[in-house]
Amino acid sequence: MFAAFTIFKLPYGSLVGVLTAVCAIIPYVGAFLSGGISVLLALLISPALAVRCLVVYVIVQFIENQLIYPRVVGGSVGLPPLYTLIAAMIGGKLFGIIGIIFFIPLMAVVVELVKEDAGKRLSV
Repeated sequence: MFAAFTIFKLPYGSLVGVLTAVCAIIPYVGAFLSGGISVLLALLISPALAVRCLVVYVIVQFIENQLIYPRVVGGSVGLPPLYTLIAAMIGGKLFGIIGIIFFIPLMAVVVELVKEDAGKRLSV
């Protein structure tokens, strides 16, 4: 977030970066909270800057959530990004942040068991 705010010459880049990192641990509302505060800070300077801040914030969050997060987490547990995303969505919906934390490794175990079973069936 700091890099995006610096590139697009938006104010409070370091504050927004730290705020986004801290709010990221709050499930569901953390991104909205840090985004809202960022837009309010930019609104203190100018409405046009607030709109630009909102657009940059939404684009960066979209890129992070759809491209970066599934690849990083999936790579660390050996899951394809799509399976990581599915596991995080199901776990988060059912059990919140704890579900996200536990469903990704659980999905990795299930995928390995299915691969092993399919390999045995194909070799017979």
